Amino acid sequence: MGGTTTANAAAQRGTLTRPKIDFRLLAGGTVVLACIIFTIDLLLPLGVAVGVLYTILVLLSMWSPHRRLIFLVAAIVSVLTVLAFFLVPGEANWMALSNRVLSLFTIWVVAILSFMHKRDHEKRERLILELQDSLEHIKTLRGLLPVCVSCKKVHNGQGY
Repeated sequence: MGGTTTANAAAQRGTLTRPKIDFRLLAGGTVVLACIIFTIDLLLPLGVAVGVLYTILVLLSMWSPHRRLIFLVAAIVSVLTVLAFFLVPGEANWMALSNRVLSLFTIWVVAILSFMHKRDHEKRERLILELQDSLEHIKTLRGLLPVCVSCKKVHNGQGY
């Protein structure tokens, strides 16, 4: 009983409720939003914690069919956060540095929690599909075995 055949059978039965999102649209939207946030980050002074907005991109990556994309997006937006710190003109003080560190911390906490949530959700979906498949097998077996309605014993052909 492979996981792929179980998933295919469940998909044919229509039991998968997960909405299908076009990966190209998701990736393109993520890139566009990253560029917009990066531009805003470059235009604002160093003390403003714009880097926290990158957590939106990490959350968007949860819709991807690939779990590892969450960490890839987190790594890319982390680089953008650090890069903007060095590209924005002005004096880098302790407040600007602490805002960047807090932004990085927020990005990675959200990434780790999103990854764990997605992993658990996929495991739960897989278990539900296996249970549905097992229930189908049980229904098939019940149809093959003669069972007494009142006492629930299996009839063996010579009594019980």
